[in-house]
Amino acid sequence: MKSFYRFCPKCGGNLEYKKFDSATHPQCQKCGFVFYINAKPAVGAFVVDRDKILLTKRAIEPSRGKWDFLGGFLETSEHPIDGLKREVKEETGVNVKVGVFLGFFMDEYRYGNIIGQYVLNVFYICALKGSNFKLDPEILELKWFGRDEIPWDDLAFKNTRDALNYYLDDKRKKT
Repeated sequence: MKSFYRFCPKCGGNLEYKKFDSATHPQCQKCGFVFYINAKPAVGAFVVDRDKILLTKRAIEPSRGKWDFLGGFLETSEHPIDGLKREVKEETGVNVKVGVFLGFFMDEYRYGNIIGQYVLNVFYICALKGSNFKLDPEILELKWFGRDEIPWDDLAFKNTRDALNYYLDDKRKKT
């Protein structure tokens, strides 16, 4: 596994990857500090309207030009629902009604063959409170997709696919 992390955040010494229990973490060769690379929390708005699901086409890397959900990383100490409302407002210019919790989905941001960061995605089923969109420069396009129209080959991340599969499987069980 390649990583961005090569130097200790405490003393600047070289990091060497070592196995600790069931996980591998970098440890400083100079001061002994173990640098735990924990997943970064992010939120995703699984916006639905009747039988349609809203996806966004990404304007930035990673996965530029691929389809994803509205959302993003939480700020320090931000509650997931507050972060979700903030992200949707920033990205679309409209407010969102946050509904039920959909699930947690793990993923990693990759830049080529380098893992940039691990991500814990918290998804909620949502509804938009408007349609007068003012798209953030991070988004190329918003589009509603029916179950049979989802662009499976052009999804941005594993968590995008996992959340869609989980939601669609759950809907099949209820019908």
